[in-house]
Amino acid sequence: MSIIVLGIGAVGVMSMQKAAIQGNNDARMIDMGNAISREWVERLRRDAMTWIPPTSVAPTPNWSTNTFLIYQIGAAGSVGSYQYLTTTVAPPTGFSIAFDILGRDYALPVPSPLPAASMPPIFCTQVRGDWIVQDQLLRATVRVYWLRQMLAAPSGGLTCTATDAPDTNPATTYHFVYATTAMGPGQ
Repeated sequence: MSIIVLGIGAVGVMSMQKAAIQGNNDARMIDMGNAISREWVERLRRDAMTWIPPTSVAPTPNWSTNTFLIYQIGAAGSVGSYQYLTTTVAPPTGFSIAFDILGRDYALPVPSPLPAASMPPIFCTQVRGDWIVQDQLLRATVRVYWLRQMLAAPSGGLTCTATDAPDTNPATTYHFVYATTAMGPGQ
């Protein structure tokens, strides 16, 4: 009888240990997702510093010519939908939309097949722009997503492209973190 009680107790302890490990991992991933979203908000705000308000000398808004990131989310075809921002700048300068497990920029595109010693990106970022006041004030929503419990994505791993399809089946496949900010000329 005592062996049965001991066995049931041991199974209970093992279950609690598994739940604690999973909870700690989820908390770490959410914390990293928050850090990445804050980093992208700062990247957007830094980009907005080159956006100059209209003046008597230059009466037209210049967000479409002076900014690099805001132009991609503020353009007519992009407003209101999540975009994978593109860049020709290599990741060490801080513009990648993909990140590794430690939150470092990841070089895209993801090679297929992956070399044996490499990992696919763990976190991907999308940005959505919505004009609050046309050509004067833009709301940007940063969305960071990653796989639930490190499951394989439908395409075999995150690629940070439309093939990930984070809007198709989000509740069962991905975790999300959102951050929102508003930007205007020089803000």
